[in-house]
Amino acid sequence: MLLSLGIASVIMAGVFMNFTSQSNQYQFQDARANTIQDMEFSLRYIVQDMQSALMLDSGSDVYELKSGAYVAGVNAPSIKIAPSTDGYSTSALSFRVWDPEEPGANAATQRVDRCYVFDAGMIKYDRDETTCPPVTMYNSGAAIIGETAGLTVTRFRVFLDDPADTSRLKYSDIPLALPLPSKTLRDKDNKAYYVPGFTILLEVEVDADNAGSDGKDVLGQPVAAGRQRLWRYIQLYPSVLVSIW
Repeated sequence: MLLSLGIASVIMAGVFMNFTSQSNQYQFQDARANTIQDMEFSLRYIVQDMQSALMLDSGSDVYELKSGAYVAGVNAPSIKIAPSTDGYSTSALSFRVWDPEEPGANAATQRVDRCYVFDAGMIKYDRDETTCPPVTMYNSGAAIIGETAGLTVTRFRVFLDDPADTSRLKYSDIPLALPLPSKTLRDKDNKAYYVPGFTILLEVEVDADNAGSDGKDVLGQPVAAGRQRLWRYIQLYPSVLVSIW
């Protein structure tokens, strides 16, 4: 009798351990699906704003191709990409869009700056700025992703698809179509603008518990046990220039 009870206890312990392992795996898969959904929403949110900036009819808002290199028009381009200290991420992304509904819009041009900052495991944004402040001064804005417990943004990178830039080759799974071909667009005065494409990378780290998550990050570096990195890319460039007064 005691022997039978002992055998039954061992069997039940094995069943319980297997159930616990499966439960952890299911929980991780559910969290992973939710995280990917959040990542894709965040990327599309940023892309929608960037497309608006690229469509503006202004030499200061698009790049021109001169001597094989992308340069700004008359003034600095409205799309500004600030690199991080290590050079592998984008610390700040800002650009100018036309939005007369925003309280901070310029009264004469109806334009407003949009600011996205990658800092402390989050991406924060401010949609209502007359001028985007430097990253070191940026202490406002709402989190678009990274504020959820167990989820940390570990990499945010905006690539200007310049054929001369080979830094993208360091990143795993980056779309093979890079660089996107530039598009020649014309404004109301038939002036040609050469508008490059952009690619955005978003990488996050999630708590994987016992889901067998040991692996590497988007740069091929090892990740701590019990953690997993997930990443997604999105590409964009405009199809038309519009004139707004």
